[in-house]
Amino acid sequence: MPPGLIAPSDSRVARPRRYDEVCAPHRGSTQASRTQALKVPRKYPQQDGLIPLELLRAGVDHLSASEALFKGSPSHYDSAGYLAQLGVELLLKSWLLFVAGEFEGVHQLASLHAHLVSCRAADRLSAQDAETMGLLDGYSELRYPNLDQPIEVGSEQQTRIEALIDTLWDQMPAVLCEALQTVNPLEKGGRVLMKKKIE
Repeated sequence: MPPGLIAPSDSRVARPRRYDEVCAPHRGSTQASRTQALKVPRKYPQQDGLIPLELLRAGVDHLSASEALFKGSPSHYDSAGYLAQLGVELLLKSWLLFVAGEFEGVHQLASLHAHLVSCRAADRLSAQDAETMGLLDGYSELRYPNLDQPIEVGSEQQTRIEALIDTLWDQMPAVLCEALQTVNPLEKGGRVLMKKKIE
């Protein structure tokens, strides 16, 4: 018998219930509430072991890696775009964690930034920066190559991405940005970074 399954006392194997029997108790008036509950994103507080400075450091490193990839082979542009989106996402989440003590487990940059604006921690973006943020949100789909809906990405977008990052950086809490300068470059995420000699 597979682990985790318990045989009935009469040793007969219990037949699995039909799908409609399993789902029946959840239909009707409770279905809407269950669906709504599934749509509510999880919130990540500092008590979960998340530290604003660590998120910021990870975001800055992703952006640095993205910049290096955009300067290299075009075959790396997908990775560059994906890391650019992830880097800005972590910048916004570190900012939210710092000013609000938590952030929602969503990946849409516009949604995260809107939360900062509602907290009066950030200003509204210019039309150009908002468009760039939308572009980056599209880059999150680069993790899965989709031939039916290919996403265009090129190094010419790097200037726009840098302009958006500059805008966000200028508005972020100065104490958080300044703390980044004190980080030991050989320590990250509770680990010591090192290169081992390959023989």
